[in-house]
Amino acid sequence: MTGTSRPASEGEATAQFLFGLRIGVLAVVVTVLLSLSMLRNPTAYRPFGVQIAAFAALAGIVAVEVGKVIRRTSWTVTAGRVALAVALAAMIASCWSLPAGGAATSADWAYGAVGWIGVIVLLDRPLRELVIFVTLMAIINLVSLVPSTGADSAALLNFAAASIGTIGYPLAVGFGAATLRHVAQTAHAATSRAAQIQADEALATVLHEHRQQRFDDLSVSALPLLQGLADGMLNPEAPDVQRSCAIEAARIRRLLAETDDVPDQFDHELRHCIDVAERRRVTVELQRQGHGPDPPVDVRRALIEAPMAALATATSWARVTMTRSPDLIVLTTVSDSDLLDIPTINRSDAELTVLRDGSTLWVEVQWKPPSPQSSSTTMTSSPPESWPGAQLPTHRSTSSTPTPDS
Repeated sequence: MTGTSRPASEGEATAQFLFGLRIGVLAVVVTVLLSLSMLRNPTAYRPFGVQIAAFAALAGIVAVEVGKVIRRTSWTVTAGRVALAVALAAMIASCWSLPAGGAATSADWAYGAVGWIGVIVLLDRPLRELVIFVTLMAIINLVSLVPSTGADSAALLNFAAASIGTIGYPLAVGFGAATLRHVAQTAHAATSRAAQIQADEALATVLHEHRQQRFDDLSVSALPLLQGLADGMLNPEAPDVQRSCAIEAARIRRLLAETDDVPDQFDHELRHCIDVAERRRVTVELQRQGHGPDPPVDVRRALIEAPMAALATATSWARVTMTRSPDLIVLTTVSDSDLLDIPTINRSDAELTVLRDGSTLWVEVQWKPPSPQSSSTTMTSSPPESWPGAQLPTHRSTSSTPTPDS
């Protein structure tokens, strides 16, 4: 018994049916109570005021149920237990004031009403709770019958006959509601499993496409390099071959890192590129400033490519600076790389700047996240003033190559 509306997991049709069943049960209870069979012979009760009090108690429970139906809420556990206790107490009081042998007769109006009270309170609960409730109700009525009739066989047969409808009809309604809930829950579970299978298949398809895309990317650069080394066409001792191997190793590490589930994917992939350089005993200094969005995977690939090549070919040292804001992301590397063929950026929303002075290479990439309120302010990392190239004009384009040494 919950204090909220019926869960949507049961399905809209099931929820509507159960709500209609609840209204039907409420109508039955109201009809039973309004029949007022106790008024046919009020002088037979001992005293009649007890019957009035029992009737008022049951009518109060029905009034609460009417309010819950209007608000489409169910009985909470505490409220339901209180209501059932009040209903049983009302029945005990009614049985106590019945005339001799009046149990399970027309004078015992409460016996026919309390079972339906249990249904409206326990309609969305397990069937066993309703079975326990009507069993207690029958025991109470039987206990009140035996002392007044001396366990007369005719009275017991009359009690059994009356109990068939008094207990049977509420149990049938409760059984129907429980069966429908079970069917709805089974159908919902099957639907959830089917949806999960479809989601898993869709995810597997996306992952396969991503893996295929990464394989296609590597097949353009890594596979020819490996094939050249295997065929002996490339000399592993050649500096240009070693530089290419270092770049491909960093690219593979970055591609593998794309599938990791981490909060900041951009920083995570950059750290993998730094790790490749550090494994070559290159001293790398990393500085991060500000906070900004995590770029999409295609943007990350474009932004990291040139700095990754500079890091992978650094000889002994490198400095990496990442500056982020909601309007702009800037990634800068300064290293002692001798790489001349810097990868370009083929994106209109990104900019690559390359500057060289002697053995020092400065590479900077910028990306502006798409936003209607993006600022035109740019954040650039100035070249170190300690080397003469800081005063040289920078080369900026969306697809640029490094400036050869003057």
